[in-house]
Amino acid sequence: RWVLGHLFQISIIGFLIIFQTELRRGLTRIGQTPLFRSLLKEENVVHEIIKSVFSMAQAKTGALIAIEREVALKAYSENGIALDGMLSSELIQTIFAHNTPFHDGGIVVQGSRVLAVGCVFPLSTSQKLSKNLGMRHRAALGLSEETDALIIVVSEETGGVTVMNQGKITREIDEEKLKASLAELYQTHRSPVKARAASARKENT
Repeated sequence: RWVLGHLFQISIIGFLIIFQTELRRGLTRIGQTPLFRSLLKEENVVHEIIKSVFSMAQAKTGALIAIEREVALKAYSENGIALDGMLSSELIQTIFAHNTPFHDGGIVVQGSRVLAVGCVFPLSTSQKLSKNLGMRHRAALGLSEETDALIIVVSEETGGVTVMNQGKITREIDEEKLKASLAELYQTHRSPVKARAASARKENT
């Protein structure tokens, strides 16, 4: 058993050495597949949003981020300033930095891109919103009542993070809960896109 055990370990090392070129090519091909690239991009987007949100929360920098789902946010992005930039933590934090022109507005995110900045969202008239929450929270709730977007608010007064989703308010959310919400959003968002692509290929054939 001792000899066989050591032979097995040596054979694995030998296999890796002999077929290292083929293994490297295989891993490269996997990394080039559209699904794998899509998963990596989504994971990176989630990471960048979380990084920016909690960096701003720590600095008590107010922010209003609307992430598009199935209902298009074109009407709201058009009342802002078009950007269409690749989403990154640095970009989001720069947009909402104090004394910048777009600090008080919202941003619209579609997939991995920031479509527009300085956007104005409809204010909610709901009485369930706490009186100590400001205009950002009321605008976020208003947009969540009219669309299926996921809206993230960072309070400038407390640094607390709130998520609005279809009229539901979740306050004082932590990194793990936000990560779970974003992961679910991008996972469910990917399925309809794939379905539409498959439908288009079928029509073309």
